[in-house]
Amino acid sequence: THVSLAEAIRRTKRERVRDVIELTNETLSRLRPHPRIAVAGLNPHASEHGSFGTEEEREIAPAIADARAAGIDAVGPEPPDTVFRRAAGGSFDAVVCMYHDQGHIPSKLLDFEGGVNVTLGLPFVRTSPDHGTAFDIAGKGVARPDSLIAALRLADRLAATEAGRTEDALAVLDRGRAIAADGRVGLHYVAAVFDRIGFRHPDLGHPNEAAQAREAALIIRRQAGRPGVRPGEADRE
Repeated sequence: THVSLAEAIRRTKRERVRDVIELTNETLSRLRPHPRIAVAGLNPHASEHGSFGTEEEREIAPAIADARAAGIDAVGPEPPDTVFRRAAGGSFDAVVCMYHDQGHIPSKLLDFEGGVNVTLGLPFVRTSPDHGTAFDIAGKGVARPDSLIAALRLADRLAATEAGRTEDALAVLDRGRAIAADGRVGLHYVAAVFDRIGFRHPDLGHPNEAAQAREAALIIRRQAGRPGVRPGEADRE
């Protein structure tokens, strides 16, 4: 997704758009039945029948037709300046975008603190906070854990549907947040979740998942004001 705008336009091809629609439908189908997907146009007003570009007619519309032929409830190309309002109002479950900022600007405007990034097309579940690393406030005790908690919750839901697991490993988060009016104690429970489910974070360097989980727990506890944790401590909280 991180390419120049000019390169993103060059990459707007029928096959790529169709693949993203299919990936979006596959992931959403694990969370809700019959997902409704809107596909945004690339150009202003989705080009108004070729008045402002030809990508919609040449590449995007045929990709949508392919998806619909495969049984996917996809519509478009939709005008980018209005489709997100319709999606936020409940008309769609997802919007497939043609380039990075077309999707990130409205999503961060709608819910900057609670947004979650999900990487589709991988053989494993991968989520992360949507707002980035925020190095400028690291270690100051002012960072909010909302997006991290939301990322953990969504990863758990996706993993549960993938593996048929019914246990809600994140129930411990609910207990933590219930007794933490300021949210800080809740960070300890996020660490406990890391310990329990061996959550894999791609930015942690250990090849062993259990070691990754322990390191993640240590990092989160340091942010919450606790200097360290002994192995297995989180499970006893």
